[in-house]
Amino acid sequence: MTSTQSRQRPTDRLMNGAEYRESLRQYSPRIYVDGELIGPVVDTPALQPGINALSVTYDFALDPAKSPLMTAVQANSQRTVNRMLHINESSGDLLNKLEAVRLLCQETGCAQRYLATMR
Repeated sequence: MTSTQSRQRPTDRLMNGAEYRESLRQYSPRIYVDGELIGPVVDTPALQPGINALSVTYDFALDPAKSPLMTAVQANSQRTVNRMLHINESSGDLLNKLEAVRLLCQETGCAQRYLATMR
């Protein structure tokens, strides 16, 4: 097994929060903040509140009590995905995402500003 294969996750399994952080580290996007190139997003203090909030959504999606709200099924692929990554396809999807954000805010403090600005 190559090192790349050992790092790959099965496609039928959702990531947890730690895997999400590691995926950001592996992806290593080029990010500018106020015109300045920053280092790894996972290690940038200014981005930690948003990364922390999104990381929690991955853990919630794996929690049996929260997964019905924190996951969604994509219509075209029939894959289960994190609710925050799901492209809304109905008014029910929008309501479920709102409830998921409310749950996240209750558990972690208000995260809406971080989720709204992550594009």
